[in-house]
Amino acid sequence: MGVFRNDKGELKPERVEEELNYIEIESSEVESNVSRSTSIEQLNNLQSRRAMRAQKNSKKSRNFFDEVDTDGVNVKRNMGYRKWRRVENARILLTYTDLEDICEDYSDICPKSYTPFDRLFENKENMKIWNEFVEKDEEDQENILKAVDGVIDMCEQQGPSDWCLLGEKLPKISNTPKKGHHIYSGKACFDRIDNRNKRILLGKKVNWALVDHLEEELRELFMDDVLGQNHDGEIVYVTNFPLASDRLIAHIVAQYLWLNSQSLTLANTGERITEIRNARDFFIPPDSTLINYLESDVFKKKIDFVPFSMRSTEGRIF
Repeated sequence: MGVFRNDKGELKPERVEEELNYIEIESSEVESNVSRSTSIEQLNNLQSRRAMRAQKNSKKSRNFFDEVDTDGVNVKRNMGYRKWRRVENARILLTYTDLEDICEDYSDICPKSYTPFDRLFENKENMKIWNEFVEKDEEDQENILKAVDGVIDMCEQQGPSDWCLLGEKLPKISNTPKKGHHIYSGKACFDRIDNRNKRILLGKKVNWALVDHLEEELRELFMDDVLGQNHDGEIVYVTNFPLASDRLIAHIVAQYLWLNSQSLTLANTGERITEIRNARDFFIPPDSTLINYLESDVFKKKIDFVPFSMRSTEGRIF
């Protein structure tokens, strides 16, 4: 039995050879080696940084405990007697303390701060109210918050000096005057006078005419200065009183009006002059004059004196 010959050659074996690119293989191996080396270097750098940080922290803590142990003295072999005694005293004191009690960050002496939630957790009644609020529905919570916002708005409309209580009616504002005296009342201004000057005013020999006239002039002068009716610059009231008692009255009136005063001696003539000026940018006179306050609250009677007008040469404005 014969075998037919296959002319098409479909079953003919063929040898297939593929060319390998060794350059690409070598480059990929080089890249993998480079990436592996970079990752190792990064890991080594990270480990070295951690080691340096740990060494730095340990060195810092060691230096701190060394300073505590030696009282900050740099221990040397050839130190003096006083330094060695400081070191010994520090070490003796250190034996009475526990190392755990020594804090480097001074947290043991810092006052503990309490947050609103800390105060809430400490108070049982407030904590009970908080739990009841949390257990309510979302709508009930929203209604409560809106009611609180409304009370806060009403308190702000009343003013910062009034108090509002949550869950209660707002207090009514009374129109009755409050007790006490404001800083520009006659009593407050009289209290600013020195005790020595007060005793002089309560004496028998007081030139009340000078007190009345001088206070009137000072009020008019510095009020015009505040209103801008005088020229620019600082206003100084300068007067020449030959008697020391009159100069003392000028200082008393200046204290009552909250003004600064001083007496100076002129070098060329030897005269004593008294300067009165306002150190503030504003001037608010007292409610009552000094004589009216003394008549109503101190003496409880009328002060008898004859008013007079000072000469124009006695008061000058520079």
